[in-house]
Amino acid sequence: MIKKIFCAVFLILTSLFFLGCTEKIREEIELEPTPDLALGREWALVIEPYVQFRTNPDISSVSSGHARKGDVIPVEGRRIFLENKKQVVWYHFESGWLSESSVKIFSNESKAKKASKSL
Repeated sequence: MIKKIFCAVFLILTSLFFLGCTEKIREEIELEPTPDLALGREWALVIEPYVQFRTNPDISSVSSGHARKGDVIPVEGRRIFLENKKQVVWYHFESGWLSESSVKIFSNESKAKKASKSL
């Protein structure tokens, strides 16, 4: 009886050993780099041929830089003003301020870059 149990245990252990030594097939999947998808982060696409950043959210303020049509830039903030009973939005960027008429806003960088390619 002990001999049968010993043989059964030996056969089970031997088969587990050989099953564990078989080559496992592993398939790699290449993924594109993950873009910046931080919640609340917006991206702007410049839609005018040439725009000047302003030091303040006002068209008469001093120029602080420029951008060209198709440029994609991260939005740092925004301000909403009431001018002539009409709501006007200015977006803040690292280089300065741009009015809403100069840019189109997207929820992430990937969408903005895709739209840039179609300009």
